[in-house]
Amino acid sequence: ERIGKSKASIYSKLNCLGLYRRKSGRYIETEAVIAEKLREGKSVNEIRKELKISYCIAKRVKASLNIDQFQVKILSDTQAAYVAGIIDGEGCIMLSQRKSKGLPSIILSVANTHFGLIDYLGGLAKCGSIFDNKKKGNRRPQRRWMAHQRCAVEILRQVKPYMICKSKQLEIVCDFYDKFLNYHPWEYTKEEKDIMSNMVAEIHRLNKRGVL
Repeated sequence: ERIGKSKASIYSKLNCLGLYRRKSGRYIETEAVIAEKLREGKSVNEIRKELKISYCIAKRVKASLNIDQFQVKILSDTQAAYVAGIIDGEGCIMLSQRKSKGLPSIILSVANTHFGLIDYLGGLAKCGSIFDNKKKGNRRPQRRWMAHQRCAVEILRQVKPYMICKSKQLEIVCDFYDKFLNYHPWEYTKEEKDIMSNMVAEIHRLNKRGVL
């Protein structure tokens, strides 16, 4: 009453700021809910989809709580060897570059029609995301686990002693992470950009199906 604003307009402004969210005619404290779900181990993107809020709001709460999203589990020798076998047989190690001037992204993914295997892998790694691929024709439904950047590299470094088929891709990706990931694109020299492009091209060559 003092500022001449209705309760509805005030709550609407708070909702825009990410402090409150309307649900079933009631307002709940979004930040408290986000914090609780972050402590449960859910990723920012999963929380955004579940609560139907903006990515920036969830990320801001995560930053204020100082929660590291990339706390990768330390694997035992047996677990590392098993994960290496899965990646060698069913996985893919990539350097993906959508824009010619952008920084390539490190991607580690494993897809399989056995959902239990993918769920086990995601639970074992304690990072990355799991989603179902769209069914194509008469093919069986497929589930995929995917990790990016630091999460992918931390997993790959643990399984490195046991990798055989994709050991070259692993070395290129880890080398790329150490050289370039902590820098901004506008800081690269022409020589560095050439090295980066060669790494991306080599990964694509190694991952190419059929006769090389």
